[in-house]
Amino acid sequence: MSKAIFRRIAAGTAACAVLAAGVAIPFGAFAQQNEQGGMLFQFRFAERLQFRDSDSPDPEENGQTTQLTTDLGLSFSSETRTEALSADFDAGYRLIDGPTTDGVTGEFMSPRLNLSYSQAAATASFDVSATASRAELSEISPLEASTNEEDALPPDFAELTDAGTRDQIGFDARLSLRDDAPFGIILGAGVNDISFTNLPAGSGLRDRTNGRLYAVGRFDVSKVMQVRSRLQYDIADKDGEELVERFGLSSRATLLRPDGNYRVSGSVSGGDGGEQAGLSFGRLIERPKMSVDVDFGLSQSATDGFYVTGNAEYSYAFGQQSVLGTVTASAERFLRFANGADEDLVTSLSVGSNYALSPLATIAITAQVAQAETLLTGERVDLAQARISVGYDLSRDWRASAGLRTEWRDPSNDVSSESTSLSLSFSRSFDLRR
Repeated sequence: MSKAIFRRIAAGTAACAVLAAGVAIPFGAFAQQNEQGGMLFQFRFAERLQFRDSDSPDPEENGQTTQLTTDLGLSFSSETRTEALSADFDAGYRLIDGPTTDGVTGEFMSPRLNLSYSQAAATASFDVSATASRAELSEISPLEASTNEEDALPPDFAELTDAGTRDQIGFDARLSLRDDAPFGIILGAGVNDISFTNLPAGSGLRDRTNGRLYAVGRFDVSKVMQVRSRLQYDIADKDGEELVERFGLSSRATLLRPDGNYRVSGSVSGGDGGEQAGLSFGRLIERPKMSVDVDFGLSQSATDGFYVTGNAEYSYAFGQQSVLGTVTASAERFLRFANGADEDLVTSLSVGSNYALSPLATIAITAQVAQAETLLTGERVDLAQARISVGYDLSRDWRASAGLRTEWRDPSNDVSSESTSLSLSFSRSFDLRR
């Protein structure tokens, strides 16, 4: 199957989702009158001034960039007792002056469209979503994206660069059956197509398409014991190369207890690239102010090495008089096939805190570090990010915010890069309910 054919599949499925959502809108509006549902229209406006200083391997990209961006957003949501429909669109126009511009230039940037529709009945539910977006790579942070969700495309840590754009089209569908029975099944499918433009010379980024099919079995063994098993098929195509296929089977048993849940999980996968296997044990503890969720286990890589893997999440809400507010921390270590082929061992750690300085002002601080190591070659990419932001409600409708963010990337096979940005923004949203 060629890249062009695979791209047409992705574009076609996304177009079908757009058409389905368009057809569903009048039905959703009609349902509002009969089921006493509600509709919400929201218009968003934001003005953002940003100063960014970059130090990258490409000398032409180094220096300070100043940009003034006007962001506009429009969203619609309609919900009844059995249906929910939403559409969200964002786009911006910016004036930018930087190392690669000849004076101040204006351009449209970062359009994004999300559509979703869901329907629920007594014994089944159906969800479908589609997304299309274009983003500047310099505005994307892999550390802020999910890296381990089973239904998400893991980001490529190489995408933290100072030039180029990324176009993405995605489509997901999910059908859940026998929701009221001790045994249920979930069927799902998804396609995600990513392409790059205006990349600097020598960039290692390549266009890619990922697709998946999966089936999940839900078993309520008793009132306190649940078992879920997942069978998944993945296919990946990177820049027109030979397709990479993989199969995976995973299962998790959960014991529900008054003091928190206990879990045991196992997984095996195989196909192009080799076989992987893993076994882990988990524990969830929830208290009025604290929650702890831990999974700890052992994984075998396709190179036959064994690695300690797992994840841990912790959150604690201090008292109203504490300057710490809510503190969160998370850590994870897992094996993945980046771009469907290269096996990586990913380790990450993040901490954060937010606090209401007053009824009108808030502050948030986050710090993250991560490392992705390609097991076959030993090449590594180290990343770090820190951010502090302050928000203030000027009125009931207007909000001002300021933020400082610094990012650092150090690949073992290339020169390190870093960037620091300072931003100031004003925003407002207009809501209309029916």
